Amino acid sequence: MTQPTSEFEIQLTKLVNGGLRNAVQHHGPIDKSLIGSATKRVVGSISGYLGNQALKHADQHMQDRINRLRKQIKQLEKRNSELLARTICYGNALRDIRDGETVDPAETAKIAIKSKGRVNDA
Repeated sequence: MTQPTSEFEIQLTKLVNGGLRNAVQHHGPIDKSLIGSATKRVVGSISGYLGNQALKHADQHMQDRINRLRKQIKQLEKRNSELLARTICYGNALRDIRDGETVDPAETAKIAIKSKGRVNDA
């Protein structure tokens, strides 16, 4: 008997061996009358493995998706914080204008841009 060489052949051999061992444990020696049962056990062993592999792949896919979504959330939180800081800065400038103070629009814009998400209600 030749030895399996590829990873696929090795894994398939292990799965078939497992299914045949299971059949022998439940029925004893396999003869013509038990071929169907032995075949079902081998197929069950292979399908179980393939199902587990599919679940692992799906789990990895979902984890990748979750990681991408977390990254997007962080980016959105940062952008939201920046916009909030700018809104507060411009709100302060409007308040100052209403109070009769002179506001330099260029300076207000510089402050708003520099704030980069730091919320100061000064």
